[in-house]
Amino acid sequence: MRLSRLIQINSLARQLCGVPIEQSLFSDLNLETRQSLLTELEEAFLDPKHILSNISKIPSFYILHDSNNLQQYYLSLQSVSKKKKNTKSYVGDFQVQEAYSHMCSKLNTFSDLFDVDWAIDVIKLQEGKIGKAIMEYEDLYTTATRSKRRR
Repeated sequence: MRLSRLIQINSLARQLCGVPIEQSLFSDLNLETRQSLLTELEEAFLDPKHILSNISKIPSFYILHDSNNLQQYYLSLQSVSKKKKNTKSYVGDFQVQEAYSHMCSKLNTFSDLFDVDWAIDVIKLQEGKIGKAIMEYEDLYTTATRSKRRR
């Protein structure tokens, strides 16, 4: 991983929790730390700009694959905006709508991080910028960006 500037998300996820500890690149980390890193990677993949997670904590892939839970998360975005003293509605905000739409798209495409074959930037990842590491090559995988390039 250190020799290359790229690694795929699914390879990183497998190294964190999908291979025997003695074969992992992260064998020096205990299981709880590796699981925590996997959770951070999952949250960063679903919401790389932290737009949604700044409003309401994002549940896991597994939980959000249930449409009732996804709906409950959407409602939590509304209820948080109602609890704030300012009357701004997050749900009507374009950035929030776009982030939610991107998250739903990812949920519809992938069952979990082990399925995500997107490349991410190792250098940004090592700097602790997980969201930026994921966004570095995101435009290679999103339909909207690819269709803009074709014009």
